[in-house]
Amino acid sequence: MRTFLAIVFVFFFVSGALSQSVAERILPEQGYSPGQYVMISIMVTGETEDLTIVETPPTGWAIGGVTSSSYATTSEGVITWRMASFTSPLRLRYAVTPPYSAVGDAVFTGTINDANIGGDTTWAPHTQRALEPIGIFQDHIDIGPVTPGSAAYEDGEYVIIGSAEDGKAWGHYAYSVVEGSVSLKAKMSAETTLEIWGAVIAFLQNTSNDAVYYSAQVTTDGQVVVYCKYPSRSSGPDVNTWSTRLSPENQDGEIKLVRQGDTVSTYYFNTKTQAWTLYDTRIYHFTDPFYACIGAWSYGVEEYTTATFTDVELTQLPDPSSTEDWELFH
Repeated sequence: MRTFLAIVFVFFFVSGALSQSVAERILPEQGYSPGQYVMISIMVTGETEDLTIVETPPTGWAIGGVTSSSYATTSEGVITWRMASFTSPLRLRYAVTPPYSAVGDAVFTGTINDANIGGDTTWAPHTQRALEPIGIFQDHIDIGPVTPGSAAYEDGEYVIIGSAEDGKAWGHYAYSVVEGSVSLKAKMSAETTLEIWGAVIAFLQNTSNDAVYYSAQVTTDGQVVVYCKYPSRSSGPDVNTWSTRLSPENQDGEIKLVRQGDTVSTYYFNTKTQAWTLYDTRIYHFTDPFYACIGAWSYGVEEYTTATFTDVELTQLPDPSSTEDWELFH
């Protein structure tokens, strides 16, 4: 009888040990670069039921692209997955974008039920490439999975060429990192094999392909349309939306984006009235700092857009509590 009880005890002890799940974090071998998004993986093995994984990237790093999103919530820089059961092995992934100000080693922490997530925890910065200023902008880069683009500036004219695997906010961009209330103005035109895409002027939260953004695009036939991606108010995906198209009848591609407080707006220069006219306005929260950009927006591998910009101005504006719209655009 004692032998039987001992066997039962060992059976349950070993079974319980085998059922415990473990998780290991996998960070890319190449170091991180401020402003550049990257995917992080967590590999889960075992058979535990009622699984809870809590992952905390470095403070201030933007989070997006969380997989198994129906089981996940993201709040105040922490991702939590809760699952009643899962099939082992399980790969969880999410994207992070280090802020422009990120320096030094970055530390990731997390738990799987009551145990620490193993694997990689510290990520060193990549040897930084030199910025490539262009005109009034601090740098120019590709955003998203793209065919490499380019940017050139001469005598007040920017020519940006970009291509991407699909639309979203992807392509090649010239940008400056900004804070507070700003306006960005440009006269834009575009040439591309796909007429629905074109030259774009935009505010991006960061340079991740999952970033929220507010943008105005001028298509190859001269129409203007506002595209934007709102941050989700829940654990669900961010919300993509767009405006009705503005015909070229009373405008020639001269557009101004304005961010004042939590309001973002698009104005076009009305060639008939010779005045700035409000086209679109929304309540939209950007966290400082963010990116003010001009770029070439495309759709499809090697489907290039060539975007041309003139009369480009990036202006720091007064606090919205002290300045009315009519004072800025009258």
